[in-house]
Amino acid sequence: MIRSMVSKMVRSMITTVINPFDGLISRYFVTLDPVLNSYYEMAQPITFAGDFEIEVEFSTSNTGTTMILGNLSSSVSYLATVGAGNQLRLNVNGAIIETPILAINDGKLHKVKVTRASGVVEIYIDNFLRASGTTTDSLSFDVVGRFQDGLYFNGIIANAKFTDKSGASDVVTTFKLDNSPAAENYIYGSEEVVNGDFATDLSGWVNNNNFWNWSNGKAFMPLTSSANILNQECLVIGAKVRLTFDIEIVSGSFIIRQGPDSSFATGATTIAIVTSSGSYSYYFTVDESFLGFWRAESNTSGSIDNVSVKEIIEVAS
Repeated sequence: MIRSMVSKMVRSMITTVINPFDGLISRYFVTLDPVLNSYYEMAQPITFAGDFEIEVEFSTSNTGTTMILGNLSSSVSYLATVGAGNQLRLNVNGAIIETPILAINDGKLHKVKVTRASGVVEIYIDNFLRASGTTTDSLSFDVVGRFQDGLYFNGIIANAKFTDKSGASDVVTTFKLDNSPAAENYIYGSEEVVNGDFATDLSGWVNNNNFWNWSNGKAFMPLTSSANILNQECLVIGAKVRLTFDIEIVSGSFIIRQGPDSSFATGATTIAIVTSSGSYSYYFTVDESFLGFWRAESNTSGSIDNVSVKEIIEVAS
């Protein structure tokens, strides 16, 4: 079931939509809200190097561009409504295939099917062929309802089915984006961390004794005998969250904890101990409201960057 949060939620409701073939229907949908920055993130990207078939249902009344499928690391891999919401556009590594004006931002339920066979790409809307083109470039998606730099979907995305048809047998991945999403799918709430990218300084963070430094867009901890903690009150107790961050270790190792206050003197629990440089993701249920980074060893030195905490609004059981 969908869990509704008071401060951060994806609005889920019984939504009545018009299906152009079946008439008026009532069905349980999740409405993706661009204000709340809600979207689905896949556990692993889906990449097509050859023939494929994609099916997805959507409904929107948005009058601008809104992203149906996207890739967080690419600006040239997406499926979106464009042109005041009246056209559908597929971008395959810069190759644009676009339908004529169809007024598909009418608030009705539409089914899109995109196919590629031997390099020929075709776009069907509500079972009618609306556009075609040619490209053999790879296409990869890892999010539903979002573009690389934001541009969140505004409306309903009901289901998404991806079929890799390049092998001896089809490989089908289906995401039921209504009341029962696939187990590896999540909907995330808005960003909880202030200044997690350390763009210009350490503002928003509690820097005990001013021991941590800002250096080249990162929070840097030099080698010292002190064990000061860089921390922020950004966790909602009881919430299930995803914590991500980048870390560069010069020496030693870092410990990441959650604590009841900025001192972390008592009641702190360990989230992770990181011993090597890299990008990390951790999923956990919040026990305390403060998130803190500091040394796990006396010789620890290094930097952190791109710290993010987002609540998992929906996860399948």
